[in-house]
Amino acid sequence: MKLTTFYPSKINLGCGYDYLQDYLNIDFFNNTVADIKMPATALDLPHNYFTEILLKDVIEHFGYCDSFAVLAKCYLLLAQNGSLAIVTPDIEKTFQQYGSATDPKDKENLLCHIYGIEDAGMTHKFCFPLPFLEHLLLKTGFAITKYENCEDIIFRPNIKIIAKKINDNHFIKRNLLISEILRSKKIKITYSDFPYFEKIMEIFLKTTSLKDLQNIVDMYGTVSPRLLLLLLKINPTNLNKNKTKNIVKDLQKQVRKNYPFDFYTKESTYKTEKYLGALKLKNTKIKK
Repeated sequence: MKLTTFYPSKINLGCGYDYLQDYLNIDFFNNTVADIKMPATALDLPHNYFTEILLKDVIEHFGYCDSFAVLAKCYLLLAQNGSLAIVTPDIEKTFQQYGSATDPKDKENLLCHIYGIEDAGMTHKFCFPLPFLEHLLLKTGFAITKYENCEDIIFRPNIKIIAKKINDNHFIKRNLLISEILRSKKIKITYSDFPYFEKIMEIFLKTTSLKDLQNIVDMYGTVSPRLLLLLLKINPTNLNKNKTKNIVKDLQKQVRKNYPFDFYTKESTYKTEKYLGALKLKNTKIKK
């Protein structure tokens, strides 16, 4: 999207009913006070434009993988030295309070703080204690500058974090790949897939020769030919496109014969054999 002067310089992402003046209030759901309806994993907004992005009671609503997509996109949208503000449940303190609570209603409130509630968009998919969140932020190009524990509502202990964008070309390339791949409808990254996804992506970013690409093919071809094709399409290297495309296509043909699914995990062979065995048993039962 082209730069425009109509946008405020700050974003309130996942605003819900919390409308903030001087912010661009964004949410995915209709029954909110958002200025714009837009998914947090695919924000169609100008890059290097915003000075602040606020995620208040938001990141816990995304799974492990989607949180990478959200943070990667935030990195790309923020201007140089832009800041990211996150408020999320303090899961460790919540566990402590739950263990010492005696009133069932208090325990219920604490469980709702951990898991969310069953209204649309209100369930929690993942917890982000400070050490883990700091690690996640570093991976996506942020450094925590300030944090504090707070409990504005009883039995709702939160942690507030301010993080600064680290300006580095590696993070730009990496986050462009993350945001494009994780929002793609052609491929779905799961939690068990993610270590392999990261490894393949990091190696691909360092690819400078046909030999390098061949090594990726040899090492990870049976892991995910679709990911390799997608990487080449999204971020073409300085290699001959036709040669690289043919290599990956040939690999895909070889793998498709033995692997009915596009597994990433090291259990690929086991899962495939189990699936084929169960399918054979099912077909035998049907014939009888």
